[in-house]
Amino acid sequence: MLKRILISFLAAVILIGAVAVEVSLPEKSVSVTASDSLKSYKELFESRADSMPDELIMAVGNETLKYGVDMTEFIDDEGFVARAENGQVVLLGKTERGMDRAVRHFTRNGNYDHYSYTYGEGYRVEKLTIMGNPISQYAVVIPDDADESMILASEELTKFICIATGVVIPVYRESEYVEAADAPSHSISYIIDYPGHGNEAFSIDVKNDGNIDILCGRYRGALYGTYGLLKDIGWRFLADGTEFIYEADLVDLTNSINRREEAAIPNRYAAAYPLEFNNYYGVRLNMHSRYATESETVKYGGYGLVAEACHGLSTHPIPWGDFADGSQTQPCFTDEELLQLLEDYYRGYIEDKLNAGAIVGYDFNYIDVAQHDMNDFCKCYTCLEVLAEEKSQAGAVLRMTNRMADMAAEYDPNIKVLMLAYQKTAALPKVTRPRDNVVVAHCFFAGDGKITCSNHCISGEDCINEKDITNKILGGDLKDWLEVCKEGTVQVWYYPMEGDEPSSLTPCYDTGFQDMKFLIENGISCVMLCGGNIFQIAAHALLMWDGDLTEEEYWDFLKEQYLIYYGEGGEELFEVSRMIIEAGDLNGCWCSFSYSDLFDKLNKAYIDSNFEYMVYLLDRAMAKAETKEIEEHIEVFLGKVYYMCLTVLYEKNYHNGTEEIREIYRERYLRTHDIFLKYHLQTYLSPPTYASPEIDFEKSPGQAWAPARYQS
Repeated sequence: MLKRILISFLAAVILIGAVAVEVSLPEKSVSVTASDSLKSYKELFESRADSMPDELIMAVGNETLKYGVDMTEFIDDEGFVARAENGQVVLLGKTERGMDRAVRHFTRNGNYDHYSYTYGEGYRVEKLTIMGNPISQYAVVIPDDADESMILASEELTKFICIATGVVIPVYRESEYVEAADAPSHSISYIIDYPGHGNEAFSIDVKNDGNIDILCGRYRGALYGTYGLLKDIGWRFLADGTEFIYEADLVDLTNSINRREEAAIPNRYAAAYPLEFNNYYGVRLNMHSRYATESETVKYGGYGLVAEACHGLSTHPIPWGDFADGSQTQPCFTDEELLQLLEDYYRGYIEDKLNAGAIVGYDFNYIDVAQHDMNDFCKCYTCLEVLAEEKSQAGAVLRMTNRMADMAAEYDPNIKVLMLAYQKTAALPKVTRPRDNVVVAHCFFAGDGKITCSNHCISGEDCINEKDITNKILGGDLKDWLEVCKEGTVQVWYYPMEGDEPSSLTPCYDTGFQDMKFLIENGISCVMLCGGNIFQIAAHALLMWDGDLTEEEYWDFLKEQYLIYYGEGGEELFEVSRMIIEAGDLNGCWCSFSYSDLFDKLNKAYIDSNFEYMVYLLDRAMAKAETKEIEEHIEVFLGKVYYMCLTVLYEKNYHNGTEEIREIYRERYLRTHDIFLKYHLQTYLSPPTYASPEIDFEKSPGQAWAPARYQS
């Protein structure tokens, strides 16, 4: 019906009483009918089109009724209609976002002679069935005693099914469903299966009669099973909260999706949640949050977890008293009075928890006695004696930790006691060994002459360097701890994707795959992801959940994420990312932190040979941008690639290049500068540093926009 209406209106559309704006162009005069609010989209059309049509009509919302189409009935806010016939073009959008998409689509795909395209009129999934049964015949059934996490799971399932299909399916308690005379004939039922599915595993069981059972781990299995089923329907969730559903005429869920899923690494954390993004976004990736509020813990089923050790001596309100220095520097871990103070404090902490009704294994699982975040250790005679015996500062720290572990075990041997193997405590002591209830968090970081390599697997086996930037030392330290710790009591703080220069972080996707596989194979019980872009976070989350993921599946997942976030241009940007990775692979060992500069992270000869092709790919991606939002995503990506490559090529192309090459370099430098100012992009985190207001062509972007300590 929509097509017939528009065709009949198209020939007479100029007769409609609307304000016509005459636009003078070199070739001809063009009649453009559009409200003032759409002026920017008219200009966007002009900037993208090789030539203008004889007539261009643009309208959104209720204004589209003038042309016989009620765009307000379209489902998608980005919905649009694009029609062209004999030089006349009509673009109608539900909203201005729809007009933005319409202009970009038509100027890339359309023609002025004859063209017809409709987007976003109906639901993304036209028909959803289960074993051939329409989704409208289904109810979601939860146990009578369903907790808040399972209730959220049922709400998420019905919400996203409705968004995808427009069908509202009811939720029943089990007893209500049995008693309801008018209940739908088929069900999607959540069933707690403990201990069979532990705390968070799930199974999806599509039965021959069309009913679905989601067998759930007791705390989070329902949520993770929900997102697993939504993925089968076509939903994808990105690490930054982006939601995407594939368009389909028919999705029929059959028993081919039946499976069991469980985590490869039991405790999975990322600093991004909630420091950068909402904890809710992490839950969709089957991630946990150490920093969840009490209400979030209830909502997301955050029970039975052992979070990463994190400077407990600093975060706990320990009454240091006469040991005030203990709150400002590393305390004397051999001082009996201090050790008794710590024991008394943590004993009181445990008793307060238990007296308040906390249950070990549920909402009380550990005490954190990890050292302060500093490298100044006590140099008293006794501490130096221990250091001489243990050959590691971890000796005195572990002795203190063992004492706290013995005390905690008096209450319950399942109370874990957390410590850090970090910087000066990274190396295993020669003598002392951890108690069974001690959990050691090893950090792949930098300090005390040990700097993690971001370009090779953390095992250290592929690193070239023997010292300084290499994983041979830190990887060896981890292996030492693994040999003496009880199985399932070693954690990892994962820093190789972190960096002080957020605008010049190389993706290292190849390294990330190897690292996660190494951690899984070695039985690491907890990983804390520090830093990394949204694609790294999502890919590492997937690996920590699905330990059987193949390398091909891993790369396919990353590419899919790019295509969702960057639209069709994700194809080109993914290729650029792989080129940046290749440029880094040629340079041996380097660190994402400021211990390595861009010349360490990128092979200059490779960038010199491939930068023009990268520019071509980046421009092609920009031309493909389907929306303003996607264009902005691509533009930020482009700016960061330019920043890195222009810095590496500064000497060759600007100082020593021909005037023609210098002029091209200046234009790209200006474009990079504009992007960094437009999006307020940081070049360094500490101290927070941004592009200078004015360009200094006597310095590369990497030098000009660096903190004072890096200026020369």
